[in-house]
Amino acid sequence: MPSREPDQPGAPSSRGRRPAKKPPGEAGATTLRITLTRSLIGLKPKHVRTLEALGLRKIRAVVRHVDTPAIRGMVAQVPYAVHVEVQEPGGRAVAQGPQVVEDSADGSRLDQMNEEGSQGA
Repeated sequence: MPSREPDQPGAPSSRGRRPAKKPPGEAGATTLRITLTRSLIGLKPKHVRTLEALGLRKIRAVVRHVDTPAIRGMVAQVPYAVHVEVQEPGGRAVAQGPQVVEDSADGSRLDQMNEEGSQGA
């Protein structure tokens, strides 16, 4: 059995936490920072599979994905369970989540994704 040499001081250790994964895609691509805000217990099985496919398995888990129509579609299936922030290439973050919009015709409420970020005061 080969002997293992001790790590040199100041050298990066191979043990411990893995470095954070960088989202695939172009260097200057817009990314989505997606946080799971609700437990998977009691959700529809299809929604649970969607969240797991996004890489979200625990409450307050955060993943980053390149902003693509496929990822947007997955997030649109489960807007009640996630919080989304759009990360611009310059590092600026814009919070994005479900926005309640009232339909003026019959007074019903609709949930929509806010395409332009939060519109606060």
